[in-house]
Amino acid sequence: MSMVHVCDACGKVIQHPHDQKMREFTLNTSYDYGTVLTNPTVERKEIHLCDNCFHALYLIAEGAKMPGQPEQPIGQTIKVKYLSDKIEKLDYIASKSDWIDLRAAENVDLKAGNFKLIPLGVAMQLPKGYEAHIIPRSSTFKNFGVIQANHMGMVDESYCGDNDQWYFPAIAMRDTSIKVGDRICQFRIVEHQPQISFEAVETLGNEDRGGIGSTGTR
Repeated sequence: MSMVHVCDACGKVIQHPHDQKMREFTLNTSYDYGTVLTNPTVERKEIHLCDNCFHALYLIAEGAKMPGQPEQPIGQTIKVKYLSDKIEKLDYIASKSDWIDLRAAENVDLKAGNFKLIPLGVAMQLPKGYEAHIIPRSSTFKNFGVIQANHMGMVDESYCGDNDQWYFPAIAMRDTSIKVGDRICQFRIVEHQPQISFEAVETLGNEDRGGIGSTGTR
């Protein structure tokens, strides 16, 4: 019977391991974390690694990305053309949210029941493969008495001309006034959903949950 070994990293039984000498530090007394030691006691300990763990160790030592490791998020750039010089430039509200506020670009007076496309004073070129979702701010109805006509707006990256201004479709629930620069809605960008195919089936193979409202009110 040939000799076998066990990978010290993952526990897999292997026949031809990669033998690695790893340094182990032995401290003769206790130290606070962060203490720099000039002459620690050093020992060499041999460990056995399978092919996968050996290559993983090599990649880590070289600073490479491990297979399966998620990509780090990369910041995106949105080109903005301002169609009004009366509103502030777009920016995050520091440490508050990753939604970005949009402002009314003109003064608007509405009577209860009136509808108005309120210009937001910006046109944008979104990153390829992204769309913007536009919703009211949490305080929009409380402050201005308006609701968004379509409840959520969606702008895709093809709406990107110099005059493709963004608007907020407002329905006034009471008499109200909105001033230039008032923050009335907010947006964020999300990636398009993947291509979807549809399959017709005779049954979904699942139990019915009970219909709308089946979980009750409490």
